[in-house]
Formats: sequence, C-alpha cells, structure tokens
Amino acid sequence: MTTMLTFLHPTCIYWLKVIFWILPGLVALWLAIRSPSGGRSIWLVVALYCLVISIDKAVDLQMLAYVSGRWILHRLDSILSLEGGRGPIRTCLCGLCFLLGLGITIYLVRKDRHLSLAKVLALGSLLLIMAYVPLRLLPPLHPLQDPLVNWIIEGSCAGMVWLGLWLGWRKRRNESGRTG
Repeated sequence: MTTMLTFLHPTCIYWLKVIFWILPGLVALWLAIRSPSGGRSIWLVVALYCLVISIDKAVDLQMLAYVSGRWILHRLDSILSLEGGRGPIRTCLCGLCFLLGLGITIYLVRKDRHLSLAKVLALGSLLLIMAYVPLRLLPPLHPLQDPLVNWIIEGSCAGMVWLGLWLGWRKRRNESGRTG
C-alpha cells in the first residue's frame, strides 16, 4: 500500500530515479530502430530492462516478485516438502528463476549479428543488476543491503549502461555520417 501511495504522490527523488532509467531505455529503443536488420535484439533487450527498472522504481516490482516467489514456493512446499532443513532447495529454485531470465536474454542476444562493445557494456551492466538483486538476499551477503552499497552498485551499473549507449550512439552517428 505504501508503494502505491508513493507512486501516486511521488517525491522528487522517485521521479528522478524513474526518469534516470526511462531515458536510457528510450536511447536504446532509438538505437534499435536505427540499427540494421539483425542488429536490433540487444538494444531492444536493453530498452526492455531499462523500462522494467524504471517501473520498479515507481511501483516496487521487486516486492511483487518477492511475494509471488514466496507464494509459489509455499505451493511447492506442500508438494516437495521444502520445510525444515531443505532451505537450500528453496534457494536453488529461486536461482533457477534467475537462470531462466538469463537464458531468455542469451537466446535473444544470440539473434543479434552485430555484437559490439557498446552492446556488451549496456547489457552486461543490466545483467549485473539482475544478478545483484537476488544475491543480496542471501544470508552471507546481507551487508550488500546497505543503502550506500545499493547506490554505489546501481550507480556504477547505470554508468556502464550510459557508457554503452553513448558508444552505440556515437557509432551510429559515425556510420550515418559516412553513408549520408
């Protein structure tokens, strides 16, 4: 409920976070539209991930995913008896969800025939964020939940996304300057 109220009455910092992730998504979408056929899939994945992150900043999708995951694991408990000393199996099931997302990403990336450093930087840093979110929930990694650590990791990854987009923009501009 608090999250929805935050979305309905956002503060300046929430809007800045949303805009901070929507802008790279729009740049990635522009790069996808301007890319040659066969070279669009990575930019489309980057645009999609940036859009999902910006929506997460507005309405806290992580909590929705967490509650959904707990509900699924609760349903699996009755079938697989995961209570008690079988906590590692629960962790493995959560890891499988991450690997499923990673597998879908790899499948889409393999469709891109024009791999470049720009695309690797942008998508790689988004994958780091995707891995960081569930990893920080593991008990030995609880210090990673510190707000300062979150800002440093998210800021570093966002900087790499922007660097990748800038390199892609520059490459696209140079290519269009030579042909036009």
